[in-house]
Amino acid sequence: MTDCSVCGNSIDMARKNEFVIIQLPTFIAYAHTECHFNILADKRTQSIGPIIAERAKTHGDFGEVSIAAQDIKKSIRIHRKASGFEASQMEILEMIALKIARTIAGNPNEIDHRLDIEGYARLVRERLELDK
Repeated sequence: MTDCSVCGNSIDMARKNEFVIIQLPTFIAYAHTECHFNILADKRTQSIGPIIAERAKTHGDFGEVSIAAQDIKKSIRIHRKASGFEASQMEILEMIALKIARTIAGNPNEIDHRLDIEGYARLVRERLELDK
């Protein structure tokens, strides 16, 4: 048993679906999943709030980006079964999926998203050329 970082009540660690673990750079916190997660997240992100707000202008709302990215990644996982991808190839596809999701949910005119996609595509191209 450990205590919830928000309410102080005990958390039964054996009931994994009833609590969340929040790993931050300086500590690990535990919180009940019921409404406490949002309270704890708000407290811990106040100092980075301006950064999050600024990034949301170009990257979009994190929730929307997450949904779009997971939809794209799911499609990749479904269709990749026919051929064998190396771990690096899958990682690059997933990173490109994230950049596409940020373009969809964020600022579609953000040049950095395209530069990132170009960079990941170049990495895989160069790796494939070396393997020839």
